[in-house]
Amino acid sequence: NRCVLPSNVRPSHYDLKLQPNFETFKFTGKVDVSLDILQATSTVTLHSKEIEIGKVAITTGDATKETTDIKFKPEDDETTLTFDSEIPVGKATLSIEFVGTLNDKMAGFYRSAYTRANGEKAYMATTQFESTDA
Repeated sequence: NRCVLPSNVRPSHYDLKLQPNFETFKFTGKVDVSLDILQATSTVTLHSKEIEIGKVAITTGDATKETTDIKFKPEDDETTLTFDSEIPVGKATLSIEFVGTLNDKMAGFYRSAYTRANGEKAYMATTQFESTDA
């Protein structure tokens, strides 16, 4: 099933930082998403899978607001972020800190095992950058 996000908010650029931990098979991340707010809204819906969202803030001009509610809809791999007031039409930056599982299912940001030249098993983190799998 293809889940289409609302069209009132459009991402234009992602600045993504990921830090994998190969002992715990978890990763931490932070993303700053440049947004075009096409219609004033107090919510932003995005695709997400197997992550725990921590701190969330949205900045428009000189004003920064933190989220007041985060609702995950696992059947659609969607998360809706709610803010206490409307985000006005124009440019905005959405900042999200999160923790995820470095799974072995070839979905999202995942781990892949390989054998080093000395025969030792090692891991690398990778993604296929598919729209709802990245």
